[in-house]
Amino acid sequence: MFSTPATELITDASGKVTGVIATKEDGSKLKVNAKAVIIATGGFGGNQEMLKEQFGDKYTIGEVASCTGDGIKMAWSAGAAEYGTATAHYFWETFTGEEFGALIGAVGDDFFSLTDFTFYPHLRVNKLGQRYCDETTVTDFATHGAQVHMQPNQTEYLVLDAGILEQIAEKGYVSVEDHFGTFKGNRNFYMEFNEPNDTDELIEKENTPKDYAPLLESALNTGVVFKGNTLEELAQNMGIDGGTFTESVEQYNTAIKSGKDDMFYSDTNRLVPVQKGPFYAVKYVARNLSTLGGVAINEKIEAVDGNGAAIPGLYVAGADAGGMYGKSYVNFEGGTLGFAYTSGRLAGQNAIAYMNK
Repeated sequence: MFSTPATELITDASGKVTGVIATKEDGSKLKVNAKAVIIATGGFGGNQEMLKEQFGDKYTIGEVASCTGDGIKMAWSAGAAEYGTATAHYFWETFTGEEFGALIGAVGDDFFSLTDFTFYPHLRVNKLGQRYCDETTVTDFATHGAQVHMQPNQTEYLVLDAGILEQIAEKGYVSVEDHFGTFKGNRNFYMEFNEPNDTDELIEKENTPKDYAPLLESALNTGVVFKGNTLEELAQNMGIDGGTFTESVEQYNTAIKSGKDDMFYSDTNRLVPVQKGPFYAVKYVARNLSTLGGVAINEKIEAVDGNGAAIPGLYVAGADAGGMYGKSYVNFEGGTLGFAYTSGRLAGQNAIAYMNK
């Protein structure tokens, strides 16, 4: 079954969907007749060509390579309207494929520790050198992922100074912000990306001093990490406008000192100052877990055409269905799972009712 992908919907003269055609491992075709078809193939986050068509240069490959958009394209070919294709599940920050390769070669197994910084409210600037967001939104993963995606080349630079690195090396990241202390003495487990997380282990990690300077130094020639003894030198090495960058840092530091952020109205008590050289910047791009749309549907989860008329016998659920989201993911984990369960159940119920007419 897993080596026999569906490639085409079967329709009759009236446009009713009556089955699918699949391709066997040996290349031969398999025809499956059905009274109704439900498409739920997980979007097109693994299809580089479709991503480029929808997002241009501002795209990253999704986390699930098997989500290639075949179901969406089959629905379109049967007359379903395109809807919600320019929406993706942007989620925090990551590196490009080329950067992953460079980091692994230069740093080894510890390269992913460079993403530790992304969980905390350090200064972020875009490729124009502009501060572009309230840095405290980084703990609202979907919000910040969408913010990064909106920047030129969906790229940000996270800025660190020697002072904060020395503080973390002495006291741990908990001295910057305590994310898990509320769970102390009340051990919890939760799943994230199919991996179990133990809050006791997370508390221990955040409280453990770590010197990130050697890691940053080892990644300096990868195109991901940049260094400067002054802010001007850092901007030059990053390849961004030095005047805009230094103005951004000055505005940011002034906001922290005064307790008033006139640009983004952030909680300045949470922000991390940038004052003491040498300075480092780490380059990230928006991380894409999946796409979140493609086919227009109605309240019965039926695929509809451009006039809103249902295509008989065709249902589209989960990430293949458009309209559940705006331009980004909802700001809580499990949103896509909830819609997948709900739309899948409704599609099944309505397909049965349709077949029993």
